[in-house]
Parts: sequence; C-alpha cells; structure tokens
Amino acid sequence: MLISNSEKGDKVFENLELKKEIELTEWGKKIENIKKKKLKNKDETFKIIKTMAEGFDNLQETFSHCIGCHNCGTVCPICYCRQCYFDSSVSKPNADFIMMRAKERGGLSLPLDRLMFHIGRMSHMSLSCVSCGLCTDACPVNIPVAKIFSYVASQTQATFDYKSGENAGDPLPMKDYRLDEIGELGKLVKKAEISESHNE
Repeated sequence: MLISNSEKGDKVFENLELKKEIELTEWGKKIENIKKKKLKNKDETFKIIKTMAEGFDNLQETFSHCIGCHNCGTVCPICYCRQCYFDSSVSKPNADFIMMRAKERGGLSLPLDRLMFHIGRMSHMSLSCVSCGLCTDACPVNIPVAKIFSYVASQTQATFDYKSGENAGDPLPMKDYRLDEIGELGKLVKKAEISESHNE
C-alpha cells in the first residue's frame, strides 16, 4: 500500500508513475481489529500483573528472584540521569557495613535493597515508560519487569492525563507545573492563594 502525506510525496508518485491508494477503509478496519486484540490482551495481562505489582508483599515476592544486576535500568532507553543513585557510592556501602546489616537481618541476601531499586526506578520512570519491553529482555531471571512497569505507568499516566511518547511536544508532568494538574490539591492551593490575597 502506498500513501502520500505531502506534495513532495505526490510528486514522487507522479515521477515514478505509481498509483497512490485513496481508499483506506479496509486498511482502517484491519487496524481497528488489531487494536482491539492488543487492548484485550493488555487488559488480560494487567489483571495478572495487578496481583504481582500492588501491595508491598506482592512486590517483594515478585522481585525476590532479582539478583541486583541492574540490567533493566542499563538497557532502558528512557533512563536519563547521568549519575544513577543506585550506581553511586551512597548506595554501594563497604563490606563492613554490608556485614553489619546482614547480621541485623540474619542473612547475606538483602532483598529489600533490590526492591528499593525497582520501586525507585518505577516511581522515576512511570511517567516516561513507553512499554518497549527491553527491561524484560535484559532480565537474566525472567522477571516480567516490562509488564509491571507498563501496568504502573498506565496508572500514573492516567492520573496526569498524559501518554508518554504520544506527542514529542508535550511537557513531562510534574516538570511543567500546572495548578490544576493534581485536582483537589490544586483547588486547595488556589483557595489558599485567594485567602492570602484577601488578607493583604
């Protein structure tokens, strides 16, 4: 199928003596069917992922096999921090400190630290996640990181009425502050501002 979206495209078609497609009804129907199937699959997947991602105990269980390799963060095309907190010296204590904590906890494996890594990335990336799936591909222990992040991202982005990757010109929520962005909180701030201006 050949579709021209510009005058230059029309000119190329003309020069090559190609006939461009005008009737796109069938094509549109096929696209709609594919979208319906994908949305149904997404809804079914999210029902399963919800049980893995909601609640501290569920998250701890889901990420209990994490070996702390940080592959998921390394391959993520959205991670933009030049210095990741989790790769800094602050989050990499020396051996004595690790042994002291291990004694307190009664073991050498520190799953809570791994969970902190995933929750930290999740809160940081959920507004930007485009569900590319690279984090799952990179996970050596097959944790469905991408599905979990997609699920959390769908919740976060819905809160801000924002869809990552939809429009390159859209500012990232919370970076571009709007008073009405968080609903009730915005109303409270407006009331406080009005009250303050009356007191002056």
